[in-house]
Amino acid sequence: MAAVCPAVYEDDATCRSACVAMEGVDQVDYQIGGTGDNLQCRIYHATFAAEGNPELHCQHASPTPTSPCSG
Repeated sequence: MAAVCPAVYEDDATCRSACVAMEGVDQVDYQIGGTGDNLQCRIYHATFAAEGNPELHCQHASPTPTSPCSG
């Protein structure tokens, strides 16, 4: 996230703190989830941001995400 979406989280510690508080953080088996207010949705969209579309996907991976990760 820091390299691909630097404006989303102040630093790695802030990112980690936000992620551990998200729904789904304790999910043992990762399931692809492109929707919902959960960690999996944010990981899903952060991956797309890293693949070359950060303008669209960084906002989905933020702590206060836009749809489809907003709920």
